[in-house]
Amino acid sequence: MRLQKFSLVELLTVIGTLALLIALAFPVYHKVKNQFQLTSCSSKLRQIGICVSSYANDNKDFLPFCERLEQVYGMPTLKDSLLQYASENTKIFVCPADKNFYISHGTSYEWNSFVSGLRIDKTMFIVDTHSIIAPICGDADDFHNEKRNYLYSDGRVKDSFEVLVKDAE
Repeated sequence: MRLQKFSLVELLTVIGTLALLIALAFPVYHKVKNQFQLTSCSSKLRQIGICVSSYANDNKDFLPFCERLEQVYGMPTLKDSLLQYASENTKIFVCPADKNFYISHGTSYEWNSFVSGLRIDKTMFIVDTHSIIAPICGDADDFHNEKRNYLYSDGRVKDSFEVLVKDAE
């Protein structure tokens, strides 16, 4: 009985077909991975939103008074203020798409220092005759292909920056 071997042409055809399939699958994998990271980041911001709400419940509806990113002026960071409400889980402060920002700043998320110390239901600003509602927290950098996730005081997380402007009442 004689063993039949692959010819060079058959072997190159198989290798070429596999390379083509891999080349077609790679962009799909990359897109799915980016979407997973964006969704996971949104989930972590929602968890931070729950921690902010818990903090506010314990502090007469006032938001934490903390630094924007890292401790500069002696105030606590968002991570320091909310860690006990997160059951000491520091992983919620790390965006999965963050490569090194967490290492250098201790968090992937930036606190909106303009809402520091405000009542949670008063996170709007009155400018002239308009009220402006801005996010309270969000990605500190463009981790998601030039997109950022933002947390709003009502618990919403959006992957685009929104400032709601309406006539003041």
